[in-house]
Amino acid sequence: FMLMTIGPALVILSIAENARSRITKFLIVYGKVPFFYFIFHLFLIHSMAMIFYYISGKGTGNIDFTGAATKMPNVGYPLWVVYLVWLSVVFILYYLCKWYGNYKTNHPEKKWLSYL
Repeated sequence: FMLMTIGPALVILSIAENARSRITKFLIVYGKVPFFYFIFHLFLIHSMAMIFYYISGKGTGNIDFTGAATKMPNVGYPLWVVYLVWLSVVFILYYLCKWYGNYKTNHPEKKWLSYL
């Protein structure tokens, strides 16, 4: 099973390695700064979640900090809203990641940037 999944994936990867298109240029921006994207997307998603929670009319008294994974009735948004938020996070962070990738490339003397 592993060989059947890894083998075709490696073949596709070797073919796609030299492909250049608008999609690959878009994805390369994220590939240059993966940890930076990871940190900032968590911050942005959690901030947006709190904003959407307050927009829905809930207050801080309704938040369960015990960690219990219970579903409250009438809480949540339709799937199309979730997809819209997801796409907005990806596009908002695209410009931030592009800026940081260029900054990282233009400042090779700052070695600590390679960790972020």
